[in-house]
Amino acid sequence: MDSETQPWDNDLLNRRIDAEYLYQLIKTRSKRNAKSGSTVINVDAQWGQGKTYFIENMYLDVLSRGHPAITINAWKYDFVDDPYTYVMAELNSYFTKVIRTTSEPDTIKEKARIAIKAVQNNAGKLLWTGIKGAAKRASRIVVGEGVEEMVEIIDQYAPQAVASEAKAALTDAEKHIVQVTDEIITSYIKKRLDDFSETKESLEQFRNNLEKLIDLLGTDFGMQMPMFVFVDELDRCRPTYAIQMLERIKHLFDIPNLAFIVATDTTSLSHSIKAVYGEEFDSKQYLGRFFGRTYRLAKASRHNIIKNIISSTKFDIDKWSFPPTNLKLKSICEFIDMTSQYFGMSIRQTEQSMNLLFDITFANYERPPLELCYLYTLICEFISQGSLNGNDWRSLHIKIREFGSQWRLNSNQEETNYVSLISKIHEYSNLGSRQALEQAATEVRSNGGLFSTYLYERIRGEYESKSKTQGSRLDLAHYYEYINIAKNAYIDESIEEAKKTSDNR
Repeated sequence: MDSETQPWDNDLLNRRIDAEYLYQLIKTRSKRNAKSGSTVINVDAQWGQGKTYFIENMYLDVLSRGHPAITINAWKYDFVDDPYTYVMAELNSYFTKVIRTTSEPDTIKEKARIAIKAVQNNAGKLLWTGIKGAAKRASRIVVGEGVEEMVEIIDQYAPQAVASEAKAALTDAEKHIVQVTDEIITSYIKKRLDDFSETKESLEQFRNNLEKLIDLLGTDFGMQMPMFVFVDELDRCRPTYAIQMLERIKHLFDIPNLAFIVATDTTSLSHSIKAVYGEEFDSKQYLGRFFGRTYRLAKASRHNIIKNIISSTKFDIDKWSFPPTNLKLKSICEFIDMTSQYFGMSIRQTEQSMNLLFDITFANYERPPLELCYLYTLICEFISQGSLNGNDWRSLHIKIREFGSQWRLNSNQEETNYVSLISKIHEYSNLGSRQALEQAATEVRSNGGLFSTYLYERIRGEYESKSKTQGSRLDLAHYYEYINIAKNAYIDESIEEAKKTSDNR
């Protein structure tokens, strides 16, 4: 998101209300429970309900109110071994930036640098505790570049107290290239950093130093408390990584004046956890251990979701032709909303239908604008039935006639039913472009009307941009083909199930 973007610009799903409630809740609880641990809130919503928008804008909001804050895109770096590294890197980057950009006196800057260094030292010890197990496994067969790589890891991450000892173990291992024995491994990890008492001491020192550093932001830098850490896309991560992230938040960062807001599709995340621990595992109860609260974003209306998808995609709606209206975007959203509901599609299927619509449009971007009413109706037939065949027009026509008189465009000029428009488009799609133009012109002269004029202008524009040969077909004739090519990216369980149901009728 652009750093100069104002919080809650284009808040189509009304998420600012949710953010304000959570902000006041977290701020008050942090103040009242000043000596308790961190606050961890799970913001739960399904895909397409605006979680990322919520996270990005609440982050900007708390920054504008003077709070220290960072954002973590968990999925972006789920290839790293331990999410602790990523979180610490973001925290370190933020603290360093505060010192660099502040106008506070040098004495306060130096005080902050010392506090950051203390956190870094303890963080290094905890990080070494995390990677030593992997180092031990990796060092069972160490030859050539492998030794150099381990030395580099030691230089970068090992605490001063064990660095020379670990290097000596590797030097000894290099002399025994044939096989590194368990005895050498033991010497390499001679100082057991996972010894419980030492790990516990490092953890307590880390928490204490981080707590002091955050307090310093409030007392010496005049920032508001608490500090916010926003975590997004956790449900898209590898299950083991998602679990590790939650474990680190729970055990390493459980300090006062620190608030985590974690956005998830909790149902999806629960399924991911079951993939690790087994189907019988109570994943929802397990997640409850990490979250002090789960706040469910209210489901947005289908109309607002459609509008949000179009707006967030920054799509040029002029790439679609649509009957004349003073409020084109509003009318398009209403049409997609009504049509998807009449076809009995779920919110998820509506999102799939729009993705398919976008893909077809992008694939034909250099062509004349696609006629939205006809194309989207065919897409809905495909999504709801699982297949699309030009020979099945009769059954589709019967279906849309049953939608009734409410399936219409309300324009300033007249109320027009979509059935007559789509039926006429299908008729023209089976004609040569010149014949279609002549028939459309006759229709305008005989009946006039909004839809007749709209179709005539559209066909004339396409005809004039083509070769004007008698046999050339309109682009409308290829819409079935467009869908049947693009659909290959959208075959999932719901569409396959729709196809099976349709085949069994």
